[in-house]
Amino acid sequence: MKKTLAIMLALIMVLALVPTVAFAETYVAWIGETGYETLEAAVNAAESGATITLGEGEYTLYEKNANVLNKDLTFVGQGADKTTYHIGAKDTSHSDGPCDYSLDGRGTDMKETVTFKDMTIDAGKYPKEQTERAHLHGLAGIDNIVLDNCTFNGIASYWGYATTKFNNVIFNAPGTEASEIKGVDYSLWTWTGTEYTFNNCTFNSAGKVINVYHEDPKIATTINFNNCTVNSTNPDSLSVMNINDTYVQSFTINFTGNNTINDIKADGIQVTGGSHASDAKDTTTGKTVKKTSEQATCSKLFEFNMKYGNGNNGKTTVNIDGTPVWTGGKMLRHAIDTPNDKYTDGYKDKAFTVTPNGPGSFVVTCVYCGYTETSNDGLYNDIGLARTVNQNSNLVSEDAVNSNKYKVANSSGITVDYTATMDMTKLKWEKQGSLSAAIPNPWQMLATQPDWITEDTVVFLKFTFDKNINLGTFQTNYNNNATTTEAKEKLLKLESNMFKIADEGGVQFDIENREMTIKCNWNWNKEAGLKPDPTITLKGCGLPVVKDNWGGSKIDIENRGCVSGTVHIKYINPKPDAKMIAETVVPNVVENVQVQNTTPPEISPTIQIPIVGGCAADNFTLYYGGDSSGDSSGGSSSGGGYYHPTTTPVPVIVIPPKTGDMTVWQSILHFLGIR
Repeated sequence: MKKTLAIMLALIMVLALVPTVAFAETYVAWIGETGYETLEAAVNAAESGATITLGEGEYTLYEKNANVLNKDLTFVGQGADKTTYHIGAKDTSHSDGPCDYSLDGRGTDMKETVTFKDMTIDAGKYPKEQTERAHLHGLAGIDNIVLDNCTFNGIASYWGYATTKFNNVIFNAPGTEASEIKGVDYSLWTWTGTEYTFNNCTFNSAGKVINVYHEDPKIATTINFNNCTVNSTNPDSLSVMNINDTYVQSFTINFTGNNTINDIKADGIQVTGGSHASDAKDTTTGKTVKKTSEQATCSKLFEFNMKYGNGNNGKTTVNIDGTPVWTGGKMLRHAIDTPNDKYTDGYKDKAFTVTPNGPGSFVVTCVYCGYTETSNDGLYNDIGLARTVNQNSNLVSEDAVNSNKYKVANSSGITVDYTATMDMTKLKWEKQGSLSAAIPNPWQMLATQPDWITEDTVVFLKFTFDKNINLGTFQTNYNNNATTTEAKEKLLKLESNMFKIADEGGVQFDIENREMTIKCNWNWNKEAGLKPDPTITLKGCGLPVVKDNWGGSKIDIENRGCVSGTVHIKYINPKPDAKMIAETVVPNVVENVQVQNTTPPEISPTIQIPIVGGCAADNFTLYYGGDSSGDSSGGSSSGGGYYHPTTTPVPVIVIPPKTGDMTVWQSILHFLGIR
């Protein structure tokens, strides 16, 4: 009997627990340790400042009539892959449209803040034919909105009516696979509020990113964009921010930090390897045209929406790293150095053509935006850049009509060789003038006093290769397969009696950014009895071309490079000439020389002199089948100001950088024209 009673008692206890367990499993939201069966129940119970934790699953307050008045609320999910919060209706056919008023706090004195953390925010899965109303998505009536560590899918225009802050947010714009939305559109509009901040965000787009637009003439809106990455799958993508300041009081846009823009070209006047040409409206004829040079920003970061003819009304100021670059409806200068960036992209890429305009005068034109200026005595070097194409170790001839096109048998076994030459006699001081009558230019200093140059002097040759160059294979060939000095020199060889490729860290590869950097140490030997030779030659052989993803039977390739470095000169008191250089530099090239006082006193200070050199880019097309005007139509042009196949080097313009950007042996690198 006792045994039976014990069994029955155990069963009763187990059954008593079942309702408790079942009830616990119905909780979907918690405030502290208190669970709620619905999200709206948690919100109704929440006091201002409460944090509501959401479980795994999908949530929304859309049309749930939760009490949100006078409440600051924070919603925390279980991660973007586990918790999803839906804004508005899942499609745009709803009678109220897709706009979400469920957190509307208007009508109270309190300025509410709503924060979302660790979840995916979904703004609808509307089909392509409904995209005309898609921009109406968003959270209406909230003063301040914060997204932390979230993924945002879709598009929204209603954000904080005062401020909106995005921290570590991944945006998947309509048109991307991750968004699950077919139609291409922006991730967001700046339709509400006075301030937007993007910190460490990633934007994945299919042609559009951010629409900078506001219709309230009483509103001045600030947009802060810091350390963000933008990716696009569309080669004709608009710049990151597409601005229309027709109706707003003003826009102030601040780009800071290191912003990385992938596969978006600069806003320009024609489609080139580095720029796209957006549509504009001719207000006289009403016809669709392309932007003019004055309307183009020459930037990947921002452009103006001119398709209605009125996108740029002088109400926008753009700053990069605190430096104004655009205001009053126009760029301040085409060449501006900022702490973390450069403006414009044409200046950054050295995308210039140079046309002689009489003795000592040249017309310099940006390939991207058409900006033109006349330069007098402003060309610092002559760069010779020669290219050869090989297939299966056999030389491929240039087309008879176009030397920048090559007909190959197929896409396999193709390599490219380069020979770059630089004449250091063409070097000039960053500022016009001379250190002394006896030393009118940098070469005179190097040639006459090479023993003053210290071993700290170094030159960097930085090459950026086209995505159709298989840099990873070249790295393997150089680092692993070339086991002897002779074998390595067959791939990379520097010919100079003044510099050599560094024994350690001489060649560095950055495969992700498609960059190769060659470090060259000062290598002049006075005892050898050789005179310094002003000619530097760099040969790179066997750069493999990818054999896949040709897009048919042709492929366009653009490679570029620049020279940079620093010359260190001993300042030794017993040598009056050296002292004279330091003293004379002030009136003549005041920003060129920095004298560093070192301790202890017996160690001689050094003079660091920045010199300006050049950059170069090379564009060419490979094709097979048909002829150069058939399968390769639409290929790159004849190389613009980058590649000059003649035996006489053609000058390449470089806008002088500020002191500190480029040191002397940076000047030498600039001569090779490689970045």
